[in-house]
Amino acid sequence: MVNQGIDLIEGPRDRAVLSGQNAELTCHINTIASGTHVVQWLGNSLRTGTGKQLTFNDRVTATDIPDKFSVSTEKPYNLGLRSTDLNDAGKYSCNNVVKGQPIGGLEPQLVVLQNDTITYEWSVTYAGERDDSQKPTITWTLNGIEQTATADETTLGVYKSTFTKAASSVDNQKELNCSFTVLNVQEHCSARLNIQYPARKPALFVDGNNLPDQGIYQRTIG
Repeated sequence: MVNQGIDLIEGPRDRAVLSGQNAELTCHINTIASGTHVVQWLGNSLRTGTGKQLTFNDRVTATDIPDKFSVSTEKPYNLGLRSTDLNDAGKYSCNNVVKGQPIGGLEPQLVVLQNDTITYEWSVTYAGERDDSQKPTITWTLNGIEQTATADETTLGVYKSTFTKAASSVDNQKELNCSFTVLNVQEHCSARLNIQYPARKPALFVDGNNLPDQGIYQRTIG
């Protein structure tokens, strides 16, 4: 499909993402069939501010926000956002700079959903160690995959390890295990995660705008 002088494979559309996950906003263009072109993404969010240029074709220009944005090499010029949070929510625009118009006629909305947080803490009090090699260590795994945890020993002789993770339905019924080790002593604990959400009210978006609760809307097919 040729759109505004650009061969558009998949146009922009609204997306939703869970906080902590990566997101990809579509603006997939056939770069060869499009010939000479300039495509840029603009961001309108708490993180970017209003109308901030994020990319220029396949190059990220928002270097003051490191490790956040990327441009897909497999599907140019889809925009990737790493480890999203509520500050990334907002309106984004994939622009045909030559025409001065949003490609596909839509400025896609990124909706970010903030989940509840799962937190587990294990605390061990110890004494008598010769050096650091005799201090306790605590590891966490989720379905056998080692997880990142925060260690804390601000109180001398008290070692704490805290595991924190955003709740997601994909982790429902997974098994969380923790292991405590020092010299010849090993202890273990486990818990099965039960993550359930009540029914949530859906939201409808048309052309990036959130529709009110009630109303009659007429749309032309195509």
